[in-house]
Amino acid sequence: MQYVLYVICRLTAVLIDVLLLAMMLRVILQWTGADENNRLLWLTALLTEPVIAPVRALLAFFGIGEDTPVDVGFFVTSMLLCALQVFLPQLTM
Repeated sequence: MQYVLYVICRLTAVLIDVLLLAMMLRVILQWTGADENNRLLWLTALLTEPVIAPVRALLAFFGIGEDTPVDVGFFVTSMLLCALQVFLPQLTM
């Protein structure tokens, strides 16, 4: 049973790594002014938006980050993923 939990935690860690990498790539592409029809930008949006959208909706429900030029939902999602990445190895012990 512990082996199964370890495998699930490792797969989740890999998924988090891929999401964080896609999020960083998306930010870099948007900052450099990549065309909206850019396939790499489209792919990163396709990968990251299902994770970011619920956080954005929750923050909008509470009225957080509406008047800022920064995408607060994107920032909060990345912080949540980083926190999950830190605490995930402790589940296997």
